[in-house]
Amino acid sequence: MAFGLAPTTGDYRLGSAMQMLRIFPAVPSRYLPVLAQLATGDAKTFRLDAQELLKGQPNVVDLAVQTLGDAKAEVRTAGAVWLARIGNPSAVPALRAALAKEKREAPRAAILNTLKVLGDDISEYLMSSVLLDEARKGLTAAAPSGMSWFPMDALPSCRWDSTGEPVDTEILRWWCVLGVKLKDPLGAGLIPLYVGLLDEPSRQTLGKFILDAWIAQDTRRPSDEECRAHASAEVDARYNYYQSNFQRRPELWAAEGALTKEQVFEGLRRDKASEYLGSAIGEKGLLALTVGAPGHRVLASVQRYIRDHKQRRAQIEALITAAAGNPDPSAIQLVLSVARKFNQETVRLKALELAEGIAERAGWSMDELADRTIPTAGFDESGVLVLDYGPRQFTGRIARSPKTGAFTINVFNPDGKPITALPKPSATDDEETANESRKQLTTSKKELTQVAGLQSSRLFEAMCVQRTWDGASWREYLLAHPVMAHLVSTLVWQAWEGDDSVLFRPTVDGELLGVEDEAVVFGDDARVCLAHAVTVTPQDASAWLAHIRDFQVEPLFNQFEAVSPKVADDATVIDDHLGWLSDTFAIRGRATKRGYSRGEAEDGGCFYEYSKTLPGASIWVVIGFTGSYFPEEQMEAAVKELSFQKNGHTLPLAEVPQILLAESYADYVYVAEAGQFDPDWETKSEI
Repeated sequence: MAFGLAPTTGDYRLGSAMQMLRIFPAVPSRYLPVLAQLATGDAKTFRLDAQELLKGQPNVVDLAVQTLGDAKAEVRTAGAVWLARIGNPSAVPALRAALAKEKREAPRAAILNTLKVLGDDISEYLMSSVLLDEARKGLTAAAPSGMSWFPMDALPSCRWDSTGEPVDTEILRWWCVLGVKLKDPLGAGLIPLYVGLLDEPSRQTLGKFILDAWIAQDTRRPSDEECRAHASAEVDARYNYYQSNFQRRPELWAAEGALTKEQVFEGLRRDKASEYLGSAIGEKGLLALTVGAPGHRVLASVQRYIRDHKQRRAQIEALITAAAGNPDPSAIQLVLSVARKFNQETVRLKALELAEGIAERAGWSMDELADRTIPTAGFDESGVLVLDYGPRQFTGRIARSPKTGAFTINVFNPDGKPITALPKPSATDDEETANESRKQLTTSKKELTQVAGLQSSRLFEAMCVQRTWDGASWREYLLAHPVMAHLVSTLVWQAWEGDDSVLFRPTVDGELLGVEDEAVVFGDDARVCLAHAVTVTPQDASAWLAHIRDFQVEPLFNQFEAVSPKVADDATVIDDHLGWLSDTFAIRGRATKRGYSRGEAEDGGCFYEYSKTLPGASIWVVIGFTGSYFPEEQMEAAVKELSFQKNGHTLPLAEVPQILLAESYADYVYVAEAGQFDPDWETKSEI
């Protein structure tokens, strides 16, 4: 019925039928004509599903090639993308013939990218003379009206990587216009090809310029002068409204207190300051030109955007999509972090899809992708950051701040003596080289902070879900990594060979120490994981806590204090701290310190939980409380229960990994202990 072979009542049946056909070892022949129509038609809804189901059919290349002659540009574009996924080089002649006739930007971009994917030599289309001709033709038409804000005249100068010659400004302008027309933060695969023709400094400068300009446009707010003018114009009417409202309901005076005119003015000013003056989402295709931006800059800028503008889901998705096209490890780690831990499901699932695509193209699992793309922050294999001044060299090494425990970089002069900062280049130094080293030190400090934060979180999750590495991979990707070596050396690990296990702590130099400082050895096939109080005996836990104190190790997180609570076999929640009363700010402070984020607002503008996710286990940890308003205000609130969600359903506690249960329970108790039990908690915390 769903495929039109019998009467049907709606498209939803078609989606279900697609799901059922995926189960078949081969698609029944009677359905192939209908799937072909869906795969090549102009309806987007089931096109990709149909194309995937047709994968492996003997005539699939011919079927996809037919779309290159369709009257609709969108269908031609989709057909070229389909041929890239099929990956059969026999389509090259047809693609070249279609390219010769194609006039529209999106199909041309898709065809060129597909030719590259299929291994065809497209250098003839990438010559500077060809690109300049295309740019001049493209710029004869009016640019999209939505990009009138873009500072085209301020585009940075760039150079070709192959010749070192300057790039004609018209080419850069056309790339910006083309990006907007393609409406794809990945530039249909073509914009990254173009940007890749620039030398590295040009790629970085152009990427930073585009990223900063796009974010600045998207986050424009009224000036303070405009906000104050608005507040001045509205304050009398708003103040009189409050006065009359309170006079009609005098009981509100006691609950809220009398608002002064100054307080009303400040509220109006803040409300106006929170307004957006516009959006750059219509020009999201510009972000494809950020493909060469420094990864640490992309990571910092997007993290800041997410923090300050988390309600702008479409923009965040566009920024993450663009980051997925950037080969810099820091940009890839950004995509992984959003895929691992982001409250808004649509954005998180998009990031997961992008990360899986990166991993699939590299032939890695998601865990392997995460391990193999950890930035080194500029440190070499021996853990040294070389800071070259020409005739002399300074060095940097990773250390821990004695005050904050944060990872930092200690700098040493050519004689090996510590110095507080790099000096300005002297007359005998190579000034250009020295200035590059000074920039490198600044960049390395930022990257080190980013890596330490992201990887600490990832290692904690690995402990909670008991992820294991084989001995060889653990040594190569963690212990031998110049930054990760410092992180893993603060933790206690467990290696299993058959039924035998050994506990150890690595040093930064690569030694493996037992609890009595003895050498530990295990093979490349051993399974290695993080130890925890749940997985070791109480005696071992006590011994390792003493070891950590004796060696003055400051661990990334505590491994030997959280223990599993006693719960009934059929329990789904823990509520032994139900009714512990404090206030909304105290609960928020403790929950966020442990990595939890506030839940989504429900009807009435309130939220009632804090949660965090462990993507490796697809589990959400939820701490419920009596609730708070949006925007938040300080008021009495009580903790309620701890629960776990998976696939939208409450997970029985018996199915929760024991370490995760223990650590989450410790979080629950910590949040509750912001206050104490109050028998009248329900009355006092009612909202």
